Amino acid sequence: MVNVPGRSRGCATCRKRRVKCDEFLPECLACIRMRLPCPGARTGTFFVHAVPSSSSSHEMFAPDLQLPGPQPSRASAFDQLFVSHFVESFFGTMKPPPTPGAPAKIWLHELPMFLASSEPSSAKPAIRAASMISYGTLASDVSIKTAARKWYAEALHHLQCQITKGDVSVDENIICTIVMLIHFETWAGTSQKAWLCHLKGAAMLLQVVGPERCSRGFMHQVFSHLRFQMFVATMTENEVPVFASQEWMTIPFRIYPKLIFDQLIDVLFSVLKCLSVANQLIKSHGESDLRSTLDSLIRDTMLQASQWWPLLNVARLGSSVESFLLRVRPRRPLLLHPDPFLRDRMRIAIIGAGISGCAVYLELKKHLKDTPDITIYEAYDTARDTTADQREQGPTHSSTLIVGGGLAIAPNGLGVLRRLGDDLLRDITRNGYVTSHSNLKDKNGNALMRMEPGLVSDMYSVACSRHSLWRCLRDRIPDDHIVNKRVLKVVASAQGKNTVHLVDDSDPVEADLVIGADGVRSIAKEALFPEAKENPYPPNYEGLVGIGGFVAADTLRESVEKGSINFVFGGSGFFGYFFSDSSPSDPERDSPSHVCEPGDSLAWWSTYEIKECPDAKSLDMDDVMRQLRERHDQWKDPVVQSVLKSAHVQNMFPTWTSPELPTWECDGVVLLGDAAHALPPTSGQGASQALEDCEALTLFLAHHLSDRGQETSSNHASLKQAINKAAKQYMNLRRPRVRHILKAAQKMQNSKRSMGAIQEYAMYTFMKVIGFFPSLATKPTRTVIEYNVAEEVARVLDTET
Repeated sequence: MVNVPGRSRGCATCRKRRVKCDEFLPECLACIRMRLPCPGARTGTFFVHAVPSSSSSHEMFAPDLQLPGPQPSRASAFDQLFVSHFVESFFGTMKPPPTPGAPAKIWLHELPMFLASSEPSSAKPAIRAASMISYGTLASDVSIKTAARKWYAEALHHLQCQITKGDVSVDENIICTIVMLIHFETWAGTSQKAWLCHLKGAAMLLQVVGPERCSRGFMHQVFSHLRFQMFVATMTENEVPVFASQEWMTIPFRIYPKLIFDQLIDVLFSVLKCLSVANQLIKSHGESDLRSTLDSLIRDTMLQASQWWPLLNVARLGSSVESFLLRVRPRRPLLLHPDPFLRDRMRIAIIGAGISGCAVYLELKKHLKDTPDITIYEAYDTARDTTADQREQGPTHSSTLIVGGGLAIAPNGLGVLRRLGDDLLRDITRNGYVTSHSNLKDKNGNALMRMEPGLVSDMYSVACSRHSLWRCLRDRIPDDHIVNKRVLKVVASAQGKNTVHLVDDSDPVEADLVIGADGVRSIAKEALFPEAKENPYPPNYEGLVGIGGFVAADTLRESVEKGSINFVFGGSGFFGYFFSDSSPSDPERDSPSHVCEPGDSLAWWSTYEIKECPDAKSLDMDDVMRQLRERHDQWKDPVVQSVLKSAHVQNMFPTWTSPELPTWECDGVVLLGDAAHALPPTSGQGASQALEDCEALTLFLAHHLSDRGQETSSNHASLKQAINKAAKQYMNLRRPRVRHILKAAQKMQNSKRSMGAIQEYAMYTFMKVIGFFPSLATKPTRTVIEYNVAEEVARVLDTET
């Protein structure tokens, strides 16, 4: 047996056809042109026998199998031929470069040692089976594949005997046996389940030896090799392998640090955990604890991925690694980008955890692809189980902080919620009451006008408590994403990151984008006007206050029309009421397209004029209630009188509006909701306009961040540019619409102030006349509620492109 360096290294197919092989790898051009299977040219050292002998065939093959041509003189040399090819089939001609800290040899290099052992072992036939099936398949040699299957059967028989005798000791031989059986099935495909059964057997044996033993030697090499295959196997069965546990991801790598591929598998195992929890979440119909767990797992997985990706940067790892990586995936070269996989995660700080703050959080999570780090800062209690009555009051009694009282969400606002998620829309509708029309009445209960806009995008309006709407949004935000700290100030930076300073003297928080959703006395708003010594645009008290609450609806069902919101006007103020929930037994109670049977609660509110803004700390609520009864004592509307007998007042809400700001944004600080434009309750659009703000800002931001992927400028500079462009387009789209709604609301608001008898009856006459022209009366309302903010954003972006 001699080494013959000059012998042809052409592929087996060309040699069999007796044509010259060009020895290209991984497939020669001659075979490619003829569309023939090509095992590739032979590489490395190989042996041929100089003196033909028939003795070796008895040892290596079954007696009925004859191999053509000269044969090796000893079985070990013949084994070496196939094993050498088997090892090289993993890498081709390109061996992986040495990695600092990694074992000097890999598990494949141990195979000749198992074959050379004088002890009987099931590893020997398993190694022969896998190496021969590999060569026979590539060379399309039926005789070699037949021999390989017989060695496979012998290895299985050997294992069966060991198990039957009960002398199975988990050592390197039996682990090697099963690993080679796995690779045999990879090539042969005996059955769909055979590969999986062998893999599970290997995993169970490795669990028996434990993670400590898998930290060194052959066991460590095999463990590292099987981790990826375990990922593939468990992925097909939607399971999380034990190898994904913290113990198995750390202990086996104490001696030899993880390589690039090991860290990639860690990321893949984390993905499996996310998929497993997501599957449980689907089956549990949105359990909040699982949702929080899933969100935490996703953040951890994205962090792992962002730490792994820079290791593939060829500029840092060297050209030899680049060549190897490109050789591993020759059909689809690896795309290497100078930036990490996620770049630096974009950081967003939301100031305020009211309706606007929670809604914009959910919008950002839905539309931004790169999963930014989003944190909400709120000074007051945001626990989802805290009732509206238990919440602290801010100095302005802002609806951002006081989440009691009632509100209506018009179809334009419901459209935002529907696009945010059908389940969210159903939850909000289920906890409120669908209203199809409005009744305007005089103080005696006589109808003045009926406004019935009809269905818009297959939806009516939904009336609900402010707390109910907030709760449905808040339930979808993990608790650890809301920080209960008061913000002292926000500083906008034209070049660097913006900073959020907190009252408790903790370290300032840096953020690429700061969203001010903190109500009419917004702290974030001050960052837009840094040169001003004090707030140049303080909120304006409109001279009106509102009080309200909820009463039992049992005795009022006959007096309140189903599906109505009722507005009662008089010279001494205004009174309104509506059913605040649907009957639990109504099957359509979660559909905004159906008016349901009312539930057990009626919401009411009263608005009247007080020249000076009242001080909440000095208010006597019993006295407020007494004055309310006196104010409406002469009103004949039966519902008003019934409510006054049982109502109880806990809070008073002054009506605040914001003066028109010259800008809503500056260098990555953006205002929305009441912080940008506080609308009076008369508009009926406060919540809906805040929701439109949230969707518009997010859609513009998502568009420009997506375009940013094509930029060649520095990472932070392009991010700042994208944020500023999105903020300006958001402001330019939203300001004209809000201005129009505010002006209309201010005109209507005057009807709630105190007036003389002549003014009062003139108002009644005007409403009565308008009521004869219902289409004319509802036209302004339909113009507002038929608005689709997502379509308007798309129109602006289409015009831009």
